[in-house]
Amino acid sequence: MMNPKMKFHTFVFFLLCCWSAWPHLVQAKNHSAFYPALQQLQHSLQQNPLSETGVTPALQQLRHLSYQHAVTEMPAAELKLLHQLLQQLSQQPEFSQSKLPGWRLQEHYAVLLYRFYPDTELKPLWPEQLKPLLPLLQQELILSDELQQHYSWWEQIRSLAFGLYYGRSDPDLTQALLQLKPASFLLQLTPLSQGWQLQHLLWTLAYLHPLMDEAEQKQLDQQVLALLQQHKDVSPTERKQLFSQLYLVNSFRVRDNCEQEFAGQCLYPDLTQALPLNYHCSERLKIRAKSITESQLKQSCEQLQGLEHKFHSLLDTQQQPVANDLNQQLEVVIFDHYSDYNLYGSLLFNIHTNNGGMYIEGTPSDPDNQARFFSFQHFWQQDFAVWNLEHEYIHYLDGRFVSYGPFEHFPTQMVWWSEGLAELIAKGQHNDKARELLAKTKAEERPSLEQIFATRYTDGLDLTYRWSYWAWLFLQQQQPQQLRLLKQHLSQDFFAGYQQLLQQLASSSELQFQQFLQQQVSQPKAETTAALYLGKYLYRSYLQPAHLPVSAEHFHRLKQDEPQKDPL
Repeated sequence: MMNPKMKFHTFVFFLLCCWSAWPHLVQAKNHSAFYPALQQLQHSLQQNPLSETGVTPALQQLRHLSYQHAVTEMPAAELKLLHQLLQQLSQQPEFSQSKLPGWRLQEHYAVLLYRFYPDTELKPLWPEQLKPLLPLLQQELILSDELQQHYSWWEQIRSLAFGLYYGRSDPDLTQALLQLKPASFLLQLTPLSQGWQLQHLLWTLAYLHPLMDEAEQKQLDQQVLALLQQHKDVSPTERKQLFSQLYLVNSFRVRDNCEQEFAGQCLYPDLTQALPLNYHCSERLKIRAKSITESQLKQSCEQLQGLEHKFHSLLDTQQQPVANDLNQQLEVVIFDHYSDYNLYGSLLFNIHTNNGGMYIEGTPSDPDNQARFFSFQHFWQQDFAVWNLEHEYIHYLDGRFVSYGPFEHFPTQMVWWSEGLAELIAKGQHNDKARELLAKTKAEERPSLEQIFATRYTDGLDLTYRWSYWAWLFLQQQQPQQLRLLKQHLSQDFFAGYQQLLQQLASSSELQFQQFLQQQVSQPKAETTAALYLGKYLYRSYLQPAHLPVSAEHFHRLKQDEPQKDPL
């Protein structure tokens, strides 16, 4: 904790340096809410010797502000200034000191990298800014009793791991990160670490795995396994647990991998401990969960059952299942957290979890088949809700009452149907992401019906979900009979008729569709309260060191509607 005397001097410095200029700077044209803190940081870095009591409050203020204002709205000049100031900070002798002031600077520096760089023009420069942290992670591996040192090391390894996470969707970032040779560095530290630090190193190595080519991935697997086998402080049972439940699941391997190339090297969680609750909404619908109250279970049941009327009404199914579909009961699995979905889904249910939940139809003609979908609670919100609950349930209804056969029975042109239908019924008219995409896309750049009907899952989220939603909304409002005819072809396993009708619609209704889209643009976008918090897929809840809680001094906003806390 910062001592009272230091708090007082920090407050006085802030008053003298910035308070009088604060209102003017915030309101100044072309300046954002971050600018006063940048000014304070710039002024403090000019002091010789460096005044940690001036720099740390400025860093802390920027950290807090990143949870209050969108960093994506910062002017380019301010982002450039931030990058330059962080570079300047990392070159100061005080920054690398293995004592309290240096540890504070290192912690805030690491946090600012993953708060300001991923979603801005600074992203390509992230690897360069990670370089000063690598020797510090090694230097500070053996921790003292000083808690600030623990916070510093924790945020540094997280900054590296989060960089690797974002590298999955950015080939240029991946290449820049791989030039740091993180595998060699992390593998050197693994046998020297233990406890929560060892867990974080294995988790970071797992995030590195998807960025490598196949030969490098296999080599990394063997190196990690060998290091754990040789680790003097890890028992055989702990080795299996660390290798499977930390390394394999976070590199998105599943039970099949444990039973094939890693036979005998995995430890499986206990299903009864992972999902102890069994709740029957009806004969056709049951929920498995870990820690949901009875009222929340009833709420979820009512929410799902309320969708059925919308679905059957839209497609006029008469509630008749398709031929040879024996999926009379659906099992809904609701995990407490994405971290649980990632762990238990991979090792207990053999599903890939680099997504926001999924529906597994299985083989509907098999009498022993169990249709099941997986989701998790809105752990990033205060109020109870289940992520993608309605969307995934529509997939079940579609497979049961509309689309003949198992998943991928029809070879093409089904992505728009499946995902657009689920988005339409789950969100209705209130699809903010789809409306935002439509508003920012020029008319000449909007996809045609033909393009939307041909969508594949590899075409990205916008085509898969948002433009497919617009095609469904258009057909619902202007061609409802054609929708029902498409449904009839699918339920009767008449794929040629389905394709022919899609071709006719793409040809005859394209002008109407584009006019419809333009009319939707003119409608005001619904107001949203998109809050700023630490991304829900970045970290794992079970990795959080119990002795390093979030506080005003070590601040993170973990929930969307979490009250703001003022910095110390």
